[in-house]
Amino acid sequence: MWAARFIIIAALGATVLVGRSLLRDRARYQKLLENKVFNILLVICFQFLSYLLVILPTFGCPIRALNKLEYQGTVWIIVGGLFICAGLVMQIVTVLQRRVIGAQDVKDGVITSGLYRYLRHPAYTGIVLTCLGLAILLRNPDGLLTIPLIFMIYSIQAVSEERNDMLRRFPRKYQPYKQSVGTFGPMWLWVVVLVTVLVLVGCATTPKLTADERKEDIRFLARWARDYSPLVELTEKHKGNPSYEALLPQYLEYAEQAESNEEFYRVVRGYYDLICSAGHRYLVGASELKWASMAIMVGIIDIDINPWTSGEALYWPRLSDTLSRCGHPPFGVVLKDAQYLLEGDWQSDEITIPQGSQIAKVNGMDCSSYQEFLKEKTYLRYDVVSRDWIHKLIEERLLTYSEGPGFEGWQIDFLLPDGSARSAYVPKLKECPYQKKAREERTIEPKANCTCIELMEDVGYIKIKCFKLGQLSSVFHGIFKRDRRKIRTFLEQSTGKYKKLIIDIRSNPGGVPKYGYDNLMIPFLDEPVTYSEIAGIRRKYRDSLKKSVLKTLRTLCSTKKEHVVNVEEIDAPEGFDPNDWVFYELTRRIEPRHRYNFSGDVYVLTNGGTFSAADDFANAVKRTGFAKLVGQNTGGGHAAYIGPPAIKLPASEMIFRVETEITINPDGSVNEIVGTSPDLELPTADRPKSITKEELLKDEWIQYIINEL
Repeated sequence: MWAARFIIIAALGATVLVGRSLLRDRARYQKLLENKVFNILLVICFQFLSYLLVILPTFGCPIRALNKLEYQGTVWIIVGGLFICAGLVMQIVTVLQRRVIGAQDVKDGVITSGLYRYLRHPAYTGIVLTCLGLAILLRNPDGLLTIPLIFMIYSIQAVSEERNDMLRRFPRKYQPYKQSVGTFGPMWLWVVVLVTVLVLVGCATTPKLTADERKEDIRFLARWARDYSPLVELTEKHKGNPSYEALLPQYLEYAEQAESNEEFYRVVRGYYDLICSAGHRYLVGASELKWASMAIMVGIIDIDINPWTSGEALYWPRLSDTLSRCGHPPFGVVLKDAQYLLEGDWQSDEITIPQGSQIAKVNGMDCSSYQEFLKEKTYLRYDVVSRDWIHKLIEERLLTYSEGPGFEGWQIDFLLPDGSARSAYVPKLKECPYQKKAREERTIEPKANCTCIELMEDVGYIKIKCFKLGQLSSVFHGIFKRDRRKIRTFLEQSTGKYKKLIIDIRSNPGGVPKYGYDNLMIPFLDEPVTYSEIAGIRRKYRDSLKKSVLKTLRTLCSTKKEHVVNVEEIDAPEGFDPNDWVFYELTRRIEPRHRYNFSGDVYVLTNGGTFSAADDFANAVKRTGFAKLVGQNTGGGHAAYIGPPAIKLPASEMIFRVETEITINPDGSVNEIVGTSPDLELPTADRPKSITKEELLKDEWIQYIINEL
């Protein structure tokens, strides 16, 4: 956002220069300068740009120490509100006293009474104070950093007005007034303002929670699961999850004994992952929180969260970004004959440990004891959902998991192949191997969201990475047209020669359902298609929703824009208590429009990483049959009636996305549990190393479509 801020600063500077030119030749531009509409527009534009400088959200302040300002609460809101009120009052009183606006001439020439008795430019002072108040109220560190720039801009503007206008026209009266009254008031006023800001910044701290507050957050999650979660019982039944109620006392004890915010976050995350182990589930990130807060403030959405009192919510995703449970050594470890052996040579600054050397002890413990230490004494004990596969990984590789805060490596005793013993400190890798692999894959993938490639003379290929093009695509769907034009151009250039078209949405995390409807479905249809979906939510949750919140949750799922022509409440399917559940049947009608130049067969590739809005599209393909699904079951997350809401924990203010709806697949299964099954299931195969023709033609699934279908 600093790029946008610099553009705004440049615009304000240009405005100051234009004003200077007009004032220096006031006689020539008298008519324009006295035009009321021109002055009103100029003042509104100038103030809007000034306020925008401090309102623009922060996505990581360049001075990291200031990021903690975002987590502050009531005191900052009160102080910011006082500054805003003071600034607005000064601006209003100034206009009433002058009875003109902007550069319009005052009848009395030079005003020295009222506010002008104490400061020469009360309107500009009011604007600066309002900007400062907004930065404090919004707890915006980048906004605070722009205040000196705003002060400088208005100082330059004030000097320009005086030199080019007031001192030229009223030198005798204005010169002594200037010498006796400060530009923006007495020095003590700004000393008070500066001290107030410094005290606020100096007293800013990260959240501190008592044991009772930490336990209240865990109880809140348990109550939410009991009353509102549609999936907690289903995951216990179908996925074998342990009972969240049985584990509640244990997690309350964990929360009470947590010694740091990091440890408490791990406790909360462990219990949250147990309750929300299917469907949409994640800690809402700082960027999403910023945009959502702005949307709530201006009334675009309502998610039943007060943006003014959710400052601490920003702390937790920033903390989460710094955490890692990985701890990998700079060499491979293989389990063979109950011994952990090095897969290759490892050389440190002092010694070389050859391939085949045995790990005898880790931090003074034998391998078995070290495994038990990891399972029972580290943060791993909080994660009951992922525990089994992590335990298996530890048993196979031994050195894979971080021991906790400050962990940098291991002291390992080796038994070398020649029978000798060596001891060495082994530092952990700075980047986990799978993270490095994912980063490398991202660097070789095309940056474009949509990639179109001709694989063969009669086979086309389209890769869609995501159904969301930035945070604003949820509101401004026009952004999707860029990819639609790309697909249309690709198919137009093919002149209709393709007999097969492969749409690859493997590992597509989703985004906005409208992307799939508008870009990948409507332009392929020859005639309208109509299909129905059944979605259910807990009755108690439905009854708790405000109308405005329900409207927001339905916006991207079940309105006319999403092609829903009818929503009807129906009887609960067998196995669901009608006193506890309410089900809806939604009918969608997709009308063809602006058809692509393609008349062959469409194949859609899916896998377990096909999720959310991408699963919406896969589900629509399955129900309408306009294309064939090929691959493996999706990851689910199909939203039919309402999108996933956000919940805020009462004490810590962590904000999580949660699933509150289940969607029934055509075969009667629950989408959030099993996903959408393909029409043709294929065995697991490696994904292509890169999205290039050469690598794609090595893809086993793509080869199957080309040669077998």
